[in-house]
Amino acid sequence: MPGYSWNFDSVWPFLPVLLKGLGVTLLLTAASIAVGTPLGVLAGVLLLARSKLIRVPLQVTTDAIRSLPPLVLLLWVYYFVPILIGVPELAAFWLATIAFSINLAAFVADVVRASLSAFPANLVDAAVACGLSPGKTLQKIVFPDMFRETLPTLTVLYIGVLKMTSLASIITVHEVVHAADQVRLQTFQVIEVYTILGILYLGVVMPLSAVSRKLERSAWFRRR
Repeated sequence: MPGYSWNFDSVWPFLPVLLKGLGVTLLLTAASIAVGTPLGVLAGVLLLARSKLIRVPLQVTTDAIRSLPPLVLLLWVYYFVPILIGVPELAAFWLATIAFSINLAAFVADVVRASLSAFPANLVDAAVACGLSPGKTLQKIVFPDMFRETLPTLTVLYIGVLKMTSLASIITVHEVVHAADQVRLQTFQVIEVYTILGILYLGVVMPLSAVSRKLERSAWFRRR
């Protein structure tokens, strides 16, 4: 870069701080996926319920959540949930987990709903004809097929959650962006710090993106 002298010497000693922050980022991502995925699957199934009392309010709720910017949802959860549950000292990490889980669940629900809607009815009829109960039909036939078809899309959503966790720095979660800000304030090496931050993100996201593309191209993940 013309006119700029790169200086990483004062930044390298803080690499453990950045790696610790990256660990928090990965933990926050895993927690959000672990909570948001089952919630989204349940919501996706309920979106196909015959009762309008269940289907319509849930559809409005998921549409509203998908329409909200993730930052707005995060701030709303951060300020409102502690008041709602009466725990004002609830850790910011768990509030961020709640917000990202809700966001992910709304998108997973739509993916699951679309997959179930497109499931061949003749396969369900054949399962019933073979004597399988509705529960066994879901367990043995519908859900395995749905998992195989939706996994590539879910992988893309999960990568989005990983990148979204950077917003948690705003509510003082000590993830990797928050750690980078602290290093920047101590070293005054803005470009160097954020360059290393970008490399850390690329080191995590690019392999996951490659896996996602491979899953999308795999015939095993296409509905038979």
